[in-house]
Amino acid sequence: MATAPKRKGDPGPVVGASSSQDLVTDTSSGRRQEQKVYTFTSDKVQAKSTGGTAQQKEEDKAKPQKTILEEHGIILGKVIGTGNYAKVKIGFSEEYGKRVAVKIISKVKAPPEYTQKFLPREIEAVKGLHHDNLSTFYQSI
Repeated sequence: MATAPKRKGDPGPVVGASSSQDLVTDTSSGRRQEQKVYTFTSDKVQAKSTGGTAQQKEEDKAKPQKTILEEHGIILGKVIGTGNYAKVKIGFSEEYGKRVAVKIISKVKAPPEYTQKFLPREIEAVKGLHHDNLSTFYQSI
């Protein structure tokens, strides 16, 4: 994962943004706007049992499951770029406290040659780049 490139007049990362709202910069106009992102978190984890009342089973079905990115503390925003096999979305990392760019690659659309040969090369190349004007690689999931 990488952070979004810095822009003139951009105050930098959005620190302390809540999980229900985030500030996003519109790429076409450069304006900052609020975007609501809905996440579902649970403070306590309940052990699922095979028995129980019908009401408990209905409550378990009604609870939405967390996505892999939500489990890693990443809240996704709008799409900022697309390609043949991937989409890039703006997001907020609760772990790093920064805005990040998240590249989501479709395993269905990408040919095996890309995922086995070219993707690992791309990741290694991006990991080795260190400059203020370039994106920083944080992790791959």
